[in-house]
Amino acid sequence: MDVSVIIVSYNTKDLTLQCVNSVLEQTKEVSFEVIIVDNDSKDGTKEYFINDSRITYIQNDSNVGFGIANNIGVNVSKGRYVFLLNSDTILLNNAIKLFYDFMVENETKNTVGVIGTVLLNMDKTEGLSVIHFKSISYLLRLSFRKLIQKIFGLSQAFVDKKLPNKMTFNVDGVMGADMFIPSTVYKKINGFDDSYFMFGEEVDLQKRIKDLGLQRLIIRGPQIIHIHGGSGDNDGRKLSFRSIYSIQKGSIFFIKKNYSSLYYISYKFILLLIWFPWVLIDKRFDAIQRISLFKLIINPSKY
Repeated sequence: MDVSVIIVSYNTKDLTLQCVNSVLEQTKEVSFEVIIVDNDSKDGTKEYFINDSRITYIQNDSNVGFGIANNIGVNVSKGRYVFLLNSDTILLNNAIKLFYDFMVENETKNTVGVIGTVLLNMDKTEGLSVIHFKSISYLLRLSFRKLIQKIFGLSQAFVDKKLPNKMTFNVDGVMGADMFIPSTVYKKINGFDDSYFMFGEEVDLQKRIKDLGLQRLIIRGPQIIHIHGGSGDNDGRKLSFRSIYSIQKGSIFFIKKNYSSLYYISYKFILLLIWFPWVLIDKRFDAIQRISLFKLIINPSKY
């Protein structure tokens, strides 16, 4: 088996079906399997897919989160490579074969740990496709760009740096929506850290791939639409409290896990100094939510 496609679903029956159909319709000249790991959906996902002979369906008894669900899928997979694919994606071409060919061509070099592509928005424009390792310097750079954006009324494109116009380029990490990884690498790092629930786990995974001395690459050619937030709870414009809380929780845990105690304390101090004031003035948060975000930063027992 060449490739195992792992799709984690949570109350995304229609999106998952659309994703699966696109994989089956577009993928050619490579042997593959599709494994759906469902986090106890209540929208009829189980009833629809459990007897679908085209895929392997795994039902979890609860919502165990993105990382653990992927680990479950990989544990039963048979492919030389695993392709971790979000349920809210649509393949527009033979993307899996293109990923596979690139990996095989570079296999003897043993330098590539994970690849993804430039993801597309629904209107086919380039979307969010890379992730960054969390650090104090990254937090300061991002905060500065957002401040300039607010002051001068600039578009979000100012904050989201334009991707290089190259066919292949190095990144900290590829977006968690389309991670193509050799099975040997995934198993060598023991997959996702199950301390994460949602947000941050793909950053942590790729940090450990980096620690093996392996590259994280974006390759152009595969065409995949990422609808965004299919299993989340945002309205497509602004992130909800739940998402923001989870993102910050994952980021703080990443810092605690990968840096010294002094660095960890410094990071939280800078969060209080330059991020929490935004929480205080943002009208989407009520008093209880602001207190929860404050406690998240200062209370180590949260992680």
